[in-house]
Amino acid sequence: MIRLMRDDGIEILLNVKAIRQVEEGPKTTIILVDGEQILVRNALFDISTKIKAADLGRLEEERVLAQALAEVKKQLREETGETEKTPD
Repeated sequence: MIRLMRDDGIEILLNVKAIRQVEEGPKTTIILVDGEQILVRNALFDISTKIKAADLGRLEEERVLAQALAEVKKQLREETGETEKTPD
């Protein structure tokens, strides 16, 4: 989700997966995957930066969760006395 300012001054949170395209003109237009268009005060560069930051945050979250899951699996193996399975 990214925080944007609609053209009418209302702040919104927008799911980046809903964005199909962003057009910069006199006003920046966000076109959603369902065809809806939203006029925002944010510049194209600002929106692009926010999308990149959201993607990086999501990737970091996935990395941390994968690391935590691996640690939990390791602890379970230690508690049950199982050995780590290796691929054939």
